[in-house]
Amino acid sequence: MPERTGAHLFSMIGDNGFRLWIDGKPVIDHWADDWEKEQTSQPVELTAGRAYDSRWSSSSTREDPTST
Repeated sequence: MPERTGAHLFSMIGDNGFRLWIDGKPVIDHWADDWEKEQTSQPVELTAGRAYDSRWSSSSTREDPTST
């Protein structure tokens, strides 16, 4: 839960494509075959103390994909 109300930025870095959704809305959509390219969202307005659903997905061209 956010500690403050206002605009928040999210960033992700990874191998190949990845996406991030907050409350079902896409905030990062980087579905590309590249490596280690950090992506930052546009500001997302959140309310302090309110729970938000977050979900991410990623792709990998490796035989044994892993996530952390």
